[in-house]
Amino acid sequence: MKDFSRILYVFVCVSFCAGCATGNIHDAAACGDLETLHALVKKDPDAIYVTDKLGKTPLHIAVGAKQRAVMEWLMETAQRRGNEAAHEYINQPDRTGMTPLHVAAMLGRKDEAQWLLSHGANIAAMDNFGDTPLHTAAVFGMGHLVPLLLEYGADLQAKNAAGKTPFELARQYRQEKLAAYLAQLVQAPSP
Repeated sequence: MKDFSRILYVFVCVSFCAGCATGNIHDAAACGDLETLHALVKKDPDAIYVTDKLGKTPLHIAVGAKQRAVMEWLMETAQRRGNEAAHEYINQPDRTGMTPLHVAAMLGRKDEAQWLLSHGANIAAMDNFGDTPLHTAAVFGMGHLVPLLLEYGADLQAKNAAGKTPFELARQYRQEKLAAYLAQLVQAPSP
């Protein structure tokens, strides 16, 4: 079931821009339509918190679509409610527990991951399977994200709900190059 939900999520992320120009806040976020976003939030200041059928906020969608200007605008809008509101928004999980940082890790969005982390994304957030963003990067073979995630404090030894470390997940999902890299990191002495 876990594999199916991950495949389904990737399909949804790839096809989300088909509905551009619908006036929907998620479509506007996916397409980088700041004008529509402004109009929707002017009508309803809580619109940035609206979730789609999968529990995703416009920020989840903007991360997946590589819409940096939208990400910035959404966070500025959340920030107007205070630091706590912005912190909650950047770390809001979807129905599977994935935060926007998990989305960036799954899709290999390094620039977006860097931006999220520099704005307070929780490096240790766990989805419904107990996966941290590092676990998610391991499953999807996103080795280029590992140094960034480690720089922000990701735990190589963290175990998910199934008791698996990122290394073990990389191996399980046949991400051989990443598994070898993670094995080297685990064996390397700490500075």
